[in-house]
Amino acid sequence: MGKTGTRSRRVPSVLTRALCVLLPAAAGVAFAQALDEEQVRAAVDDAWREIDADFDCEISISSKPLFYRFSDQWEIAYFAEGGDCDAAYRELQRRVAPLDVVLYRRPNLEQVRALIADVFRSARSSFDCDLIVRGQPSFSEASGQWSVSYLASGRGCDDAAAFVGERGREMQIFFRRHVSRQDLIF
Repeated sequence: MGKTGTRSRRVPSVLTRALCVLLPAAAGVAFAQALDEEQVRAAVDDAWREIDADFDCEISISSKPLFYRFSDQWEIAYFAEGGDCDAAYRELQRRVAPLDVVLYRRPNLEQVRALIADVFRSARSSFDCDLIVRGQPSFSEASGQWSVSYLASGRGCDDAAAFVGERGREMQIFFRRHVSRQDLIF
């Protein structure tokens, strides 16, 4: 048997190890891909109903589940409000993880207003520009972003607009600058 016997024992060993690593991963991908949007959404809703009473947090799903082939995962955005939302998120994520679901939090309207106020306050203190929100922020399901219209007046408004835009991208808030009539005259 000598060398032939040794080789035949090593080849199955390597194949066995490879199968032990690859098969569970392939099975997980197949499971995630086998689910449809409605099944994933229902599973997340069911998991939340099971734990809802245990946490001081209101969670609402803010988007339809999207399957990303690159990561082989479902991604779902949600809004949350309350004192216990971080713990609620961790428990909900733990329950839906076997379905290859990743949850991510979006700010609600009240939280977006606070974020906008912070961004505008920073811009006002850094640039010679007065920024004013025009209307109400709106949420777009299609883009998954908040949209905010604003007016700006002052000498440093181009720099302030760049600053606001950059900060908005980080938070998935699209700031849209409107030109006032006074700006059109100059």
